[in-house]
Amino acid sequence: MNQLPPFDELNSVGQQLIKISEVEIDLKYSNMELDHQDMVRRNDVIRDLMKLLIGMQRLYLDQISIDAILKWLDINDFELPDAGEIARKLQHSHIQQELYSRGIIDYCLPTICPRESVDKLYKISLKIPMPRVILNQNDEAAVLLTTLANFGIHMILKFTLDPAIGSVTYFMHLLLDLLGHGTIATPCHTCGSQDHGSTAELVDPYQSKILLYNARGAATTSFYTDIAKHFHSRKPHLTVVTETRLPGKFASKLRDF
Repeated sequence: MNQLPPFDELNSVGQQLIKISEVEIDLKYSNMELDHQDMVRRNDVIRDLMKLLIGMQRLYLDQISIDAILKWLDINDFELPDAGEIARKLQHSHIQQELYSRGIIDYCLPTICPRESVDKLYKISLKIPMPRVILNQNDEAAVLLTTLANFGIHMILKFTLDPAIGSVTYFMHLLLDLLGHGTIATPCHTCGSQDHGSTAELVDPYQSKILLYNARGAATTSFYTDIAKHFHSRKPHLTVVTETRLPGKFASKLRDF
């Protein structure tokens, strides 16, 4: 028997830490198979991050939760960093980046922030043929963009990173073919000519709907269901997800929704 308490008996912070470790190490609490210890110890980076998180949140953990987490992650109590060591570790940019890039904590203010469902859907109507949408990675939101009636869209996505504060800004540029002339066709890499397609293939122009999901992290396994909810209710022509950091196991579910 693994002798771990039921998940519901852990306090809220303990449950958050377990959820994060489940996602990052691809385990399921409270199953402890014969190779559980090996699987946990093979993920040295995650175990070190979890030690840091546990040390940061220790005051908010009850004894049942702390005992369960340490046993679950095969960590000894003396391995947890004290306040001084935590402060020193958080000064290292590579540790900040590791925490931030996994969506585990906020880059500048280290507090656990598992992803919450994004229920509200903002609607924006784009009125120009070459719109540009700017997104701040700190603003988690779902947006439904509606373009002018067009025969096709060429899209360019770019981003910039401010390393001083770890803030990312995304830029989405759209070029709409409003006349059906194939002006957005991709040129041939060899000769440079463009395939404009047959005029018989032209249909009436339509307003394109783009579902844009600007995300901040992946500390939950329900991420793909949040997007699916908006996708199935709005039926967009295209879905764009920025800043996801979703583990591969769940990314496949996102592709299949």
